[in-house]
Amino acid sequence: MRIKNNNHLMYCLNIHKGEHWTDNFKTIKENVLAIKKEFCPNDEFAVGLRISAAAAKELIKEIDVFTDFLKKNSLYVVTINGFPFGSFHGGVIKEKVYLPDWSSQERVDYTKDLIDILVKVMPAGEIGTISTVPLHYGKKVKKKGSKNIIKTAEYLSAVEKNTGKRIILSLEPEPDCFLDSLASTVKYFKKMIKKSGKFKKYIGVCLDCCHAGVEFEDPLKWYDTLTGAGIEVVKIQISAGLRARLQTIEKARALLTPFTDKEYLHQVRIKSNGKISRYADLSNALLDFKPGELTVHFHVPVTWDGKSIGSTVTNLGKEFFKKIILDGYKHLELETYTYWVLPGKKLDINASIISELNWLKEKTF
Repeated sequence: MRIKNNNHLMYCLNIHKGEHWTDNFKTIKENVLAIKKEFCPNDEFAVGLRISAAAAKELIKEIDVFTDFLKKNSLYVVTINGFPFGSFHGGVIKEKVYLPDWSSQERVDYTKDLIDILVKVMPAGEIGTISTVPLHYGKKVKKKGSKNIIKTAEYLSAVEKNTGKRIILSLEPEPDCFLDSLASTVKYFKKMIKKSGKFKKYIGVCLDCCHAGVEFEDPLKWYDTLTGAGIEVVKIQISAGLRARLQTIEKARALLTPFTDKEYLHQVRIKSNGKISRYADLSNALLDFKPGELTVHFHVPVTWDGKSIGSTVTNLGKEFFKKIILDGYKHLELETYTYWVLPGKKLDINASIISELNWLKEKTF
């Protein structure tokens, strides 16, 4: 949905199951159109695509059909979530979500497919974004990753030259990845800006507010620091993770064990006595619990009422939205992919998405 200053509101389709284009298209025809009818029946509705590598190959063959469908139904696309390469729902995903990483040619080829799709479907005059893995999982330096990112930026430059459409490859920092904290992201991009030269305008950051919150960092500070350093921040994922202040291991296990699952990695940070302990997954943290303030990489709806458990949504205040809306040209995308593993009672999926969209609309109008 278009709002003032050339900003866009949307939700990411990674909340829906489906790894092939037939599944994705069915979701758009059924869920997305129903949500649009309820949320903004008289306005164009932005579709935050999530397309696997397999689905991308399939969609390219049917791109004209999809483009016509978008026009006929007052839908449009300016961004694609290109983070998960393969299956994203069902089975054990965990660290596999980062593979293939940017040291692999597979990641380059997949991203080029997404670029070819986005440049076909995005409206003229808009900036496009593709969010992606923050190089790789872990802190080991893989020099090939940066080279492949620059190679992709060169491809984006050629695409703009041929079509007039600019797309930004947006690396999405995430806990325990090569880019996770604000400091690690700024440090990397200062070097990348020099290395990429004239192609730097095609490489930026996707700011995931949940991920920043898990690191006990302020999304507004992230935004101001990144943009102040000349780093492109167009895509912002409006998301929230778990947050609670717990003093006993018994209380922690009682409240948080339901949030452990076999599908996703739920990185944890515990702030205790001025120090921050880091855990690769929630199950690890519950074995070695320290009393203090705890954050968990478990995406919950921004409208979620966890009662005894809070969320990092409190980081998203008036000043945050005022700043990004004023700057303009932002893709504000709700992302709550863990809907299916969220414990307890919850709204129907469409109703849950609509409640989040209404919340975001209220914050940005």
